[in-house]
Amino acid sequence: MYSIAITQSCIVFIFLTIFFYTYVSSIEKEEYQHQLERLVDDFFKSVDSISLQKDKENIVKMIIYGAIDTEEDQLDENTKETANLIDQMNSKVIDQSYSIVIIYIIMSLIFLFILYKFGDCFSLTDNLKEGLFILFFIFVVEFSFLNLIAKNYIASNLNTVKTMVAQVIINYVNNRM
Repeated sequence: MYSIAITQSCIVFIFLTIFFYTYVSSIEKEEYQHQLERLVDDFFKSVDSISLQKDKENIVKMIIYGAIDTEEDQLDENTKETANLIDQMNSKVIDQSYSIVIIYIIMSLIFLFILYKFGDCFSLTDNLKEGLFILFFIFVVEFSFLNLIAKNYIASNLNTVKTMVAQVIINYVNNRM
């Protein structure tokens, strides 16, 4: 009984760690990008719906695009250090995760060996088969959840974010004039 729990938890732990770094993180990045694109599209639809005279509209566009062009290089430079720091921290987390997986595998093997030495009769191949069978259903649930729920869930209210972006732009323009 204990050997089954140890074997299955080890299989699930390995699967979830690898599944997260290979699939879940890519889905999260894709969804984040999709939400940003929706935000920008909605924001510019709102700006387009404001009835500005053509000359005022061109002035507003020039100010916004000019501000973006002017600040883009500085923004890249200012965030480069932070981006590198985040990449380093993520790399450490990934390394720690794989180290924990290896430690968990070793500890599981030690506990299985101890159980075997104290007379617990079990078949490791049967435990692995049962663990992989259960893992299949865990995979189906995780994959379905990510693609049917998590991928379609909108994490933030676009109107709130649009208001914040608009306020930042207004503050920027006011501070520059």
